[in-house]
Amino acid sequence: MEGSVIVYGLDDSVYVRIVRIVLIEKGIEHEMRQTDVFDPATLDPVYETIHPFRKIPAFEHDGFRIYETGAIVRYIDEALPGPALQPAGKRQRARMNQIVSVIDSYAYHPLIQGLVIERLFASEMSRAANEKKIAASVPDARHALAAIMALASAPYLTGTLFTLADAWLASFVAYIRPTKEGAALVAENPALATWWETVSALPSIAGTKFPKEA
Repeated sequence: MEGSVIVYGLDDSVYVRIVRIVLIEKGIEHEMRQTDVFDPATLDPVYETIHPFRKIPAFEHDGFRIYETGAIVRYIDEALPGPALQPAGKRQRARMNQIVSVIDSYAYHPLIQGLVIERLFASEMSRAANEKKIAASVPDARHALAAIMALASAPYLTGTLFTLADAWLASFVAYIRPTKEGAALVAENPALATWWETVSALPSIAGTKFPKEA
């Protein structure tokens, strides 16, 4: 019995999707509470007691609250039933953690800030896409994706086990593919394209599509 599980966040958040992918892979039913931290007028003041920095996602399991995506998904994997999503081997686990760190440190800015925000959300901000920013982001995005795949095994990123690293990268790749630059970046990297073909068929990926995902 895993008890009540709540995810606080938004469906268009890359990190919220990572948590949802992990929960689905574990077979854990959960409640998704839409929490718009970008609109202070609608944000419940109580949320600040859950996440003092007013970011998403946040997570609750039978009254135990935790925030920060890395902490959330490792808790889910270690505390809740279902298949393991972290390799047992020390070297494979280190590789998984390395890939996650590379994504957060080097891929987030060019992929999300440089491509996704500009191509998919600029119009909602009542402005045109910043073409110079997009163009400047593409080389960094290409370099980050190449570095990630240079670390990867197959068919998943650390071998035969779908891990937290796969959930991380899947959330990012799914978001850039609706952009013309992102689609091109995936297509030009054969290892990435093959990996995406494998993971995109999984129910956890197909069932958590972003509102803007093609």
